[in-house]
Amino acid sequence: MDRIRTWAWALAVLSAVAVLGLCPPEAAAFNQPVYNLGLTNALDGAIPGPGVYGMFYAQFYSGNKIEVNDDVFPDIKSVLEQTEVTSMAAVWQIAYISKLEVLGGFLGWNIVIPVVVIDSQGDINGMVAKGQIENKGGLGDIITGPVLQWSGKSLFGKPYFHRVELDVIVPTGKYSDEYLINPGSNIVTFNPYYAFTLFPTPKTDFSMRIHYAWNSTNNSPYLDLYGPDASLQPGQNIHFNYTLQHNFYKTFWAGMSGYCMWQLDKDDLENPGGLSGTIPGLADALVQKEQVYAIGPLFSLTPLKNLLLTWASVWEIGAKNRSEGFRTTFRVLYGF
Repeated sequence: MDRIRTWAWALAVLSAVAVLGLCPPEAAAFNQPVYNLGLTNALDGAIPGPGVYGMFYAQFYSGNKIEVNDDVFPDIKSVLEQTEVTSMAAVWQIAYISKLEVLGGFLGWNIVIPVVVIDSQGDINGMVAKGQIENKGGLGDIITGPVLQWSGKSLFGKPYFHRVELDVIVPTGKYSDEYLINPGSNIVTFNPYYAFTLFPTPKTDFSMRIHYAWNSTNNSPYLDLYGPDASLQPGQNIHFNYTLQHNFYKTFWAGMSGYCMWQLDKDDLENPGGLSGTIPGLADALVQKEQVYAIGPLFSLTPLKNLLLTWASVWEIGAKNRSEGFRTTFRVLYGF
């Protein structure tokens, strides 16, 4: 059994490396930090109990246009809608669930470490002084926080697992005010969530993770556009992931997954200067409320009791004031 476990883990790692090498390079919003959009999916709430859990994610995004409001200046709207943004994220996560019980759940801690690579194409690059809007790549913002996990519970007589986590996105990522899009956000984000997994039948499960995000103020936003005295606070938002899957054959599961995001209020921009005065409408176009929806197929394997492999590909629709495109996520979860 140890040999099988070793080979299964090696296969998972090799598959992840192959995916990283073969797939085209998670979309970076302009002012919002990089959120969990579709990163977690199948069996999200179903941590079986106390232990140490390691997860690896590879996520790839290709956005072929940036959708903006109709009241944006036509020239600016045309430029943004012809801007392509591609990115790739490799993410490592460790979750520790202790045996200490609080309110009937197990107390734990979680840490997520992302590395992000970004690229952009389009006329917007020619509108800025350096001819490039993206900081190509590096360490992203680390996410960490306490966990309270309830395992083996029931809802309406059906197995139900759920979790509350008080995540904070810490500004550890690579950031420079010389670029509009960065791996890091240069702000602190309070991003708590509630996740659950319900089993309506022994071979069907539904999972959802619901986040709320509050962002602090970036006192060094994109210098060329906003100027040296500007400050920018990204608006609050709600975003959630969802998955419905069914066991079709032995360890093979398939279904659908996706995500939704709504920004609740506009970004708060103070004292803008720089190119915002010479390119009317560009700064205003980039601080509007964002939204996006996504849906697509998901496939997962459970070759071992403590190993989960998932692959999900989703298409975005209904994007506003952010890129709209295609996202693929490969995920490995192993319980030590």
